[in-house]
Amino acid sequence: MQTLQVTVTIRHDCPVVGVAGEVDMTTVAQLRAAIDRGMVPNEPLVLDLTRVAFLDASGLRTLLGASGDAVERGDSLRIVPSEAVRRVIDLAGVAERLDSFPDTRAAVDGTAGTDNSDGINATDRLNATDGTAQHTRTIAPGPYRPDWSRTC
Repeated sequence: MQTLQVTVTIRHDCPVVGVAGEVDMTTVAQLRAAIDRGMVPNEPLVLDLTRVAFLDASGLRTLLGASGDAVERGDSLRIVPSEAVRRVIDLAGVAERLDSFPDTRAAVDGTAGTDNSDGINATDRLNATDGTAQHTRTIAPGPYRPDWSRTC
């Protein structure tokens, strides 16, 4: 049986659950338990998935359910996806249902975050390897939700 590596830390009074490994039907219960342990009433929870190498449909369903539960309670689940997790979210067409951030610092601060050296959003830079998604724009505070329907 696979296991996830889960860490729970507090950064600037904000709980951060770090997850590493593969999220599939054999590990999804561990993911949900980690999310449930990290949730504090009236506080956002940051879910750092940057070290998740694989996410299947059961993992995505868990993220969507946890995010919906948090919204119903008046809380928020802020997700920092890895490239693999971002790909699943984008392919499933559910990016607008998740508060996704480019890095943990931006998620803790509740801002989209930009690299001040050149004004390019960090997530855009990650997707710019094929030269199709380099954007230079000012990002308003709040979750980063890319509009992949537009071409540049």
